[in-house]
Amino acid sequence: MSSYSQVKLPPRLQMLADMVRRGSAVADIGTDHGYLPLYLVQKGIAKRVIASDVRLKPLENAKKNLEPFCAEGLAEVRLSDGLDAFERGEVQDIILAGMGGDLIVNILARAEWIKDNGVRLIIQPMTRPETVRAFLCSYGFKILFEIACTEAQKAYIAICAVFDGDNEHKGDFVYSYLGELPSCNTEAARHYLNKLRKRLNIRAHALKATGNNESEAAGLSGVIAGITEILQDK
Repeated sequence: MSSYSQVKLPPRLQMLADMVRRGSAVADIGTDHGYLPLYLVQKGIAKRVIASDVRLKPLENAKKNLEPFCAEGLAEVRLSDGLDAFERGEVQDIILAGMGGDLIVNILARAEWIKDNGVRLIIQPMTRPETVRAFLCSYGFKILFEIACTEAQKAYIAICAVFDGDNEHKGDFVYSYLGELPSCNTEAARHYLNKLRKRLNIRAHALKATGNNESEAAGLSGVIAGITEILQDK
């Protein structure tokens, strides 16, 4: 894709772009081809973007696409293992997408400087979002909102969070699975919650059948009941 042409994002990346605050400096962690930061500077949404990856090949691809904006000082490509090569004050919006929840938590846990109410996290976990929510709540982050979309018949979610030093949902098992999705009254959110309910039903039944981890089985039953109530209300 030429960096001079207007990039068109697929739904799951467009959802992330729509969450970025206009005029912010943005880091895209695990950028791959750099399409998302390219869109943000082309549309004038971000004042500056840093496309980052731990691998050289994706950075080479991103650099080709962002080249004219790099020359203007509006974009930069940076080799970094997560946020390790970033410093406090460089960016205001941080995007972590296209990776599993465990990896996202590992990246965030190493970056103490994100505990700043001027920094927003925009997170799209591909697996184990409950781990991400539990981490955010336990480390004093507040989930501001969540949204969902569908792409190729698959549902994706995105979480927007900010540090506020405390969290009323710390240790809340049900919240770790549902977060703020109940407030997202869209067909995509309902589709995601329905898929989640089916997956958790299988897990809960397996735990009950083996008699293992009764506390988790009880917790999952609470999540399933919560999802059922949400879907019935909608």
